[in-house]
Amino acid sequence: MKKHLVFVYGTLRRYEQNHHLLKNAECLADKCWIKGDLFDSGSGYPYLVLTSQDWVFGELYQVNDNELEALDLLEEYYGPGKDNYYDRVVQSVHTESGDYEAFVYVLPEGRQQPYLVQIKEGDWCVYRLKPLQ
Repeated sequence: MKKHLVFVYGTLRRYEQNHHLLKNAECLADKCWIKGDLFDSGSGYPYLVLTSQDWVFGELYQVNDNELEALDLLEEYYGPGKDNYYDRVVQSVHTESGDYEAFVYVLPEGRQQPYLVQIKEGDWCVYRLKPLQ
């Protein structure tokens, strides 16, 4: 069975609501980052938009075909050129032990909404734990 690298930044991270989908996956780095902007969807999960401006923090996992299929189902990714809720793209992921090419789920260009709140910290877990202002 083929192995794939996946960068996760929201509800798939450790201690988050969808992490159970990665319970058998190998965590290669629990501190890693990519270039992008993170936004609060307002529905309990974040959106990632690839940019060269800021950093988004997350975790890097090695998954098998079945686990990747489960992630695609969760993220409503049906394949290139389809009407996907998230697109799955390959992106450079930076870790303390080097750089990797990995899949990451991003908000498709046509789905970006102007009212989204940017998560300035670039870290969903830190943002979620902040007290309400």
